[in-house]
Amino acid sequence: MELAQRWEREKGIRSLPELAAVSQDVMRTTRRQEARPASLDRRGPDAPPPPPRTLDAPPVAREDGVTLFSPPSDVPREEPASMMTQSVPDIGQTSLLLDCKSIDPRANLRQPKPEHVFQMHVGMGLVRRATDHQPEYAILSYIDASFWDHITEFPVRFDPRVYDAAIERARSIMAATDPGDLAPEGKIAGGGECRYCAWGQQCVGTTLASMPPGGARLGANAAAELKSLRDAERALAASAEATEYTRAATQEAIKQFLRTAGVRGHKGDNWSVQWTVTKGRQSIDQAALLEAAADAGIQIDEFKKEGKPAERLTVT
Repeated sequence: MELAQRWEREKGIRSLPELAAVSQDVMRTTRRQEARPASLDRRGPDAPPPPPRTLDAPPVAREDGVTLFSPPSDVPREEPASMMTQSVPDIGQTSLLLDCKSIDPRANLRQPKPEHVFQMHVGMGLVRRATDHQPEYAILSYIDASFWDHITEFPVRFDPRVYDAAIERARSIMAATDPGDLAPEGKIAGGGECRYCAWGQQCVGTTLASMPPGGARLGANAAAELKSLRDAERALAASAEATEYTRAATQEAIKQFLRTAGVRGHKGDNWSVQWTVTKGRQSIDQAALLEAAADAGIQIDEFKKEGKPAERLTVT
């Protein structure tokens, strides 16, 4: 509504950059009015709006090829980074894919989310396949869900290998005739997605139902193939253990460095190290609870329940 009112008052807006500047100014003004008392607003509630801004500041080229467009000179110094925008300097084409997403302000945006980059590759691939346009780049834009004038953008260059893998994945899913034909992707990726999946228990049930009854023995050729898979798994397990040990040793070296330096951390350009104390988790003293239940004459067996079945693979 406020943007519409500003548009009515400012008939001199003649270009999209000017309109974008006005819209960003509206959002910044609204945020400031909500964040601080009216007594601190130097313009006052009845002051006329500032003149429309144009984003015509000279771009600055970085060494990695990304051009940074700085905010206009009249942007207050209290939030100079809110309008910092990344752009591909010259893509050599007229086709460009855009994807705008809102995101939690607490999210870490040093890098774009891998799942969103995957979506951009698929989107560019579909456009290239179904139309005459052949975009080589896409812009992934994140807008802060709390402060709309905080926008972070990442250029994504098309990788046909990612698109081909996505096509093959879609083909395998659509052509599958049995759930057992599909790999549990969430579990393979670490299980993080499984915690939010509505079909997690069905997935486990499918895996359990696909387990053979056992009793049969493998022939020599089949046993040799299984032994090869076992050796590969053991080699990967040993490598993972060595990597984890090396990582733990490096973390201890970082702590010793901080002790010697007398600091708890440091923030640099796109990196940081912080050594903090975490609050202990609350838990129930099982032994004390059982003793109290026995003293009160409560039979805890009636409160026990068996968990849902799961599968386990043991490789030695």
